[in-house]
Amino acid sequence: MNVLADIVVAFVAILHAAFLVLEMFLSTKPIGQRIFGLPTQVMASSSLLPMSGNIFRR
Repeated sequence: MNVLADIVVAFVAILHAAFLVLEMFLSTKPIGQRIFGLPTQVMASSSLLPMSGNIFRR
């Protein structure tokens, strides 16, 4: 049971790290624009919002 719990915790931690990188660093790149489905102007004007949101999120 402990091994299963460790695997689930590791999986969730990896997902959180992947979302953090996607939102903070890849949102203005072509892959981020494709995933989020927003125009370039919207992504460029709101690129700082995910950075401050991820840093101060509790």
